[in-house]
Amino acid sequence: MSLHLKNKSIILMVDGFDIRYFDRNLMPFMDKMANKGFYKIGSAIFPSLTNANNISIACGCWPEEHGVTTNCYYDESLDTAVFLEHSDFLTTKTLFESAAETGTLSALLTCKAKTARILENGVSFCVAAESPDKEIVLKYGQAPPMYSSEINYWLCDIALDLLVSRPDIDLIYLHTTDYPMHMWPPEAAESQQHMQ
Repeated sequence: MSLHLKNKSIILMVDGFDIRYFDRNLMPFMDKMANKGFYKIGSAIFPSLTNANNISIACGCWPEEHGVTTNCYYDESLDTAVFLEHSDFLTTKTLFESAAETGTLSALLTCKAKTARILENGVSFCVAAESPDKEIVLKYGQAPPMYSSEINYWLCDIALDLLVSRPDIDLIYLHTTDYPMHMWPPEAAESQQHMQ
């Protein structure tokens, strides 16, 4: 079966991806995209936390506009830290909501359940590897442990399957875990294996 991806958009948010991982040149397809397409080194949103950066990509704007600057905040009335894990924290539309307004179906594939909860509005198909639905497990197998490299491969397999089995989905957003980057520097054998 040949794929016709002319009208598809795929966003890959590799959490914790420092340019030093790319510079090791262990990802020939990414290297090919950089050489034949668009390539620019950017800076992460500060503070460099998953929520602030992921939401900035998914909303296409800075934290001052989308409203998420951290992973949690101190709730004075509860006298405790509260995680930002709900779409009510957003003060602007996500790309999924904008896509839905034009009739475009989208998929959100993420390692973290909190990312699914924050970005759920407008999403047509969603998988959170941390807590996948029974139907997802039946089709793709049990998700690997949350704190493993394998969870990223599991999500990538689903993305590849969607390209074939769901031609109606024109936007795929894939958010990986930063576990490998927290565990191994770019030069470590485990890191190089993960990048390959």
